[in-house]
Amino acid sequence: MSQRKKSAAKSDALSAAVPRANGNGYDCKSLATFIVDYQTYVDETDKQRFKTLVTQMDVETDTARTEEWGSIERIKPCEWMQQRLDEILAIQGIENRQTPLETLPAAPLNARILAYQIRSPSGSLRAEPPFIQVQQIMLAASSNFDLDIEFTLEGLSASKDKSLGGYHAGCHVIPCGSYQETMCLQGDRQRQLPVGKNIEIAYLEALQLPAGDYETWLSVTPDAAGSCPDLVKGPSIRVMEET
Repeated sequence: MSQRKKSAAKSDALSAAVPRANGNGYDCKSLATFIVDYQTYVDETDKQRFKTLVTQMDVETDTARTEEWGSIERIKPCEWMQQRLDEILAIQGIENRQTPLETLPAAPLNARILAYQIRSPSGSLRAEPPFIQVQQIMLAASSNFDLDIEFTLEGLSASKDKSLGGYHAGCHVIPCGSYQETMCLQGDRQRQLPVGKNIEIAYLEALQLPAGDYETWLSVTPDAAGSCPDLVKGPSIRVMEET
């Protein structure tokens, strides 16, 4: 066999070995597509409210199915999406042999924010309950600031074998004069408390905002079914334009 024929045969063999594909090298078909949207609004009594909206998209028929809760939920959307996925797999005759995810502790916890402190190049501010409107914090544009949220999780197990203190903490930022949250600074980042400890400080570091006036809300949410989060109004922040 000539060298040219050998090269052609080798090329054909390689082409046959690699499937015509998209994505990571395999022909992929969507089984389920979900969108989770956390929303906030102000009701008729001028009180801030929250809701969680989950949408299941059908890419073939361009239809959607939604489920909604009148609060910020993290466990229920996962349970709903798992149920919908199981139904889809069953309809298509696909056996789901995946090892189930470790369930979160069943015992409900109660988060309570004890204090917060903001540290910036222009100074430091510490606040404790009752949380009231404090003097506005002034920051230079493009300068970083740190936010420490001290809190307790009430109802933790005293077990030494395993920490049940998973939580999320965040700083929710709303431009003054608007009811639309624009960002959650280092929010929704899961952390664990050390075993046997129920008071902790969530360190949100090197935060930055564009120029403007903002109000802030600080939150701590335990990672346990039926638990109660805590949400408190933080300081107002003014970020000055660079001159």
